[in-house]
Amino acid sequence: MHGHTPKHHAYVDALRGWAIFAVLIVHTSQHVPGIEARAFWIAEEGARGVQLFFVASALTLMLSWRSRDDGALPFYIRRFFRIAPMFWLAIVGYYLLRGADRGFWAPGGLTWWHISLTAAFLHGWHPATITSVVPGGWSIAVEMTFYAIFPLLIVWCSTLQKACLAFVISLALLPLMNYLGFAFYDTFESPPPTISCGTSGSFGFGTSCPSSSSALRRIILFNWCEGKEARGHAFSAAPSRSSS
Repeated sequence: MHGHTPKHHAYVDALRGWAIFAVLIVHTSQHVPGIEARAFWIAEEGARGVQLFFVASALTLMLSWRSRDDGALPFYIRRFFRIAPMFWLAIVGYYLLRGADRGFWAPGGLTWWHISLTAAFLHGWHPATITSVVPGGWSIAVEMTFYAIFPLLIVWCSTLQKACLAFVISLALLPLMNYLGFAFYDTFESPPPTISCGTSGSFGFGTSCPSSSSALRRIILFNWCEGKEARGHAFSAAPSRSSS
C-alpha cells in the first residue's frame, strides 16, 4: 500500500538555507584579498555547511521514505532523475568550457576514464576524478553513494536505538577510513570524501533524527546549526582549493 506525498517542513528549508549561506561564506572568503586572519578562519568554518546539508538530506529522505512507502525502485528512480540529468549536463558544459586542460586534481589532463567515472557517479573513489571534471562534483559522488545504501539503512534503522548505533558506527569508522584514504592516495593532501567516511557521520546523524520525537529532532538540529556538533573534523576530506 502506497503512502502519501511527504509533508513540507519549514525547518528543513531553514537548515538548507543556513547550509547554503555557510558555503557561500567560505567560497567568497577565498576571493577576498587581504582578509584578516581571524575573519578568514571563521569564514573557513562555513565549510561545515556541507555536513549540515547532508544531515538535512538524510533527514528528509527518511521522512519521505516513510510517507511514500513505495519501496526501493521508485526511490532510486526519483533520486536518479533528480541528480543525473543536470549533473550530466554540467559534465558536458564544463568540458566544452575548459576542454581536457590539466589541473590540480588531474595533472595529466582529462581522459575518457575521468569522464566515465564521473558520469557513473563513481568519481569520489579516486582523487584524480573527485572534482576534476565538474568543480565541486565530489559532493554529488558522496550523495549518490549514500543513495545506493539508503534502502539498507532503512531496513536497519527501524528504531531510535538502531539508528543511533548506525550513527556511532559511522563515527567509529572515520579514523580507519581516513587512514586507508591517505595510505592509498598519499600524493594528495586529502583522500576522497567517499572513502574517508568523513561525511558518513553527517548522514548517520540525519538518519537517526526521524526516529526521535519531533521536538527532540528540532532541538538536535538546532544544536547542529549552533556548531556544537560541527566542531569535529568531519570535513577533513573535502577539497579545500579554490578549484573545488
